[in-house]
Amino acid sequence: MYPEADDALFKRNYDDNRMVEPTHYCPIVPMVLVNGSSGIGTGWSTNIPNHNIRDCIKNIRRMIEGKEPLDLVPFYEGYRGTIESLGTARAVSFGEIALLESGKIQMIPSQSFSEFSADLSWPERSFCRPNLILF
Repeated sequence: MYPEADDALFKRNYDDNRMVEPTHYCPIVPMVLVNGSSGIGTGWSTNIPNHNIRDCIKNIRRMIEGKEPLDLVPFYEGYRGTIESLGTARAVSFGEIALLESGKIQMIPSQSFSEFSADLSWPERSFCRPNLILF
């Protein structure tokens, strides 16, 4: 990620007269695509999903060769659902869901590292099936 050959090019920080990390790092892979990012600033917001580092590297190599990059599909290590591409910069995620004996629904959405439960108790004589939509 950070080639050792680049170390001599960076200005170093010193702490208690000991050389520590550089003032900045220059990764050879765009880490904002690998790790994702979300946040809000004055009038602007962003939500960049995580992507597979291997797909990012393949696209970098394509661009170096003068080819157009391929569309990236979001990727979350250990995610048990599926993510399907809907075209450029669009995807839909299908997560794992379980109906518990208590009548609660337990699900694990993408970009989440923990499970959460929702009490979706429906009347027994309900004529419509509930739809659960996650954004």
